[in-house]
Amino acid sequence: MKNLKTKKITLVSLASLVLFTNFTLTSCKKVTVKAEDGTERKASVRKLLNEDIDTAIEYITQAYAPYDDAVKLGFDIKKARRTIKWKYIEGSLSHKYLHKDKEYKFVNGIDNWAMAWAVGQVFIDFPVRDKHLSVWGIDNDGFWWNHEYAVFSDLMFEKKGDDYIVSFSNVNGIKRGMKFTGNPEDLKKISYGGRDLYRFIVFPKNYTSQTEISLDGKTYTVPVNYNYAIATAAAQAGFAETKDSVYVSLKDFDFKMDESKEIHDQTEKEFYDVLDKVKACVLNKKSAVIDLRGNPGGYSGYGMELLASVFYGSNEGKVKQFPALAGQYNYGALTLESPVTLKRRYDEIINSDNYGSDTKKKITEKYEYALKNGKRLWDGLDKPVINEIPLLKNAEFKGIIYILMDEGSASAAENTIAYSYIESRDNIVLVGMNTSGCIDFGDVYTYELPNSKVKMHLAGSDMRRIPVFSQNSHWHGDTKGFYPDYWAGNAEVLDTLVSLTGDAELRTALKGLEKGQM
Repeated sequence: MKNLKTKKITLVSLASLVLFTNFTLTSCKKVTVKAEDGTERKASVRKLLNEDIDTAIEYITQAYAPYDDAVKLGFDIKKARRTIKWKYIEGSLSHKYLHKDKEYKFVNGIDNWAMAWAVGQVFIDFPVRDKHLSVWGIDNDGFWWNHEYAVFSDLMFEKKGDDYIVSFSNVNGIKRGMKFTGNPEDLKKISYGGRDLYRFIVFPKNYTSQTEISLDGKTYTVPVNYNYAIATAAAQAGFAETKDSVYVSLKDFDFKMDESKEIHDQTEKEFYDVLDKVKACVLNKKSAVIDLRGNPGGYSGYGMELLASVFYGSNEGKVKQFPALAGQYNYGALTLESPVTLKRRYDEIINSDNYGSDTKKKITEKYEYALKNGKRLWDGLDKPVINEIPLLKNAEFKGIIYILMDEGSASAAENTIAYSYIESRDNIVLVGMNTSGCIDFGDVYTYELPNSKVKMHLAGSDMRRIPVFSQNSHWHGDTKGFYPDYWAGNAEVLDTLVSLTGDAELRTALKGLEKGQM
């Protein structure tokens, strides 16, 4: 038996040696590389691969905002370099010997998918969560942080003193009157039939169809369900109203910027047409519903205009002033300045007609200083940290604003949620599921590895000190996002709105809301 085991290990070792030797010989092959300026050179694949790995390490250490904190938490950049090298070999050999039937793109002799996958593996155990982070190749194969999904049980509780007692159960073996003896944080507030109840909702590490709960000091296994995804909104912006309520939805904050100017202008017009309807009626309503479910973000300025239209109605002076005021409340942001990040911003600003000569002069001076200094610096460390969310108190809308959100609400959509609190803090009610959690880091730029053309999407700013996030008890950080005041899956969202607003007309006006935005 021992000889068989030894023989097996020997065979595996020999196979690995053959594969590695084959890879080494292949990597010695020379290819012709064409630079951006049109010049050509010949280099071995190994040399090109090492250049890409060195560049990836440079981007991580010089252009990535969370790097400093990651090092303090034990991240080892030397180990990261070795990881990229060996994972690339593993991925490339896997393609060559295990997946011969599949077509893989090689750029300058480098396996594009394997390189993207190898760089992504560096971040698998990265100690700082950053939802904006991504690495991808030609076929958009990429790496990104996952969302932390909640699961629902069919158990509802009412609070009696300090205890939580089962008031509704659709689970065999669990009856009304049983006392919850688990972690109170697992009971999330819901609105049901016009009153506040609590539902057992937890965040499992892996996908599951059941979980455990403690009742009367005993452990029970209960089935759980996930919130189902909503359909993609048919329109860029939606509008509905009743006598007491107004509803507005926004598909995204991008407005098809990646398509033609004509299409972008059309979707932008749809948005402003809806805002005009909101402005005309909102000040006469008791409730305003802003639906951001499934909204992945885009340009945050549109979110400020949406909020302004609800806050001030037809008062155009305040509507126009709000985005500028909101921008001044961006206290605490730290912006990374290094030769790499400033070069990226420098190219964008210098080559754009949207910036004046003063701005271009300023970025040029910063870039030249960074090149001379050669250090990674933080802009903003000298600014004071504010331990409260600033409050404008200028809102003309005196009703309650209900913001609908879910796992698909991200980035600029989360910014909109955050900035709603600077004007009407006591009147904001979040309804739905926890958001994507994609805002702790910003100023995201795309960097390309010179030979394999793999792209890295890295943030250059740390937003965690900004008070609208750091001082908002609803915000739980990247991958967790904003937690709602009232939890509701898509199946329950309309019932929850009717329960909270007391507006029965919403059942007709928003019929089909469980499927997505109106």
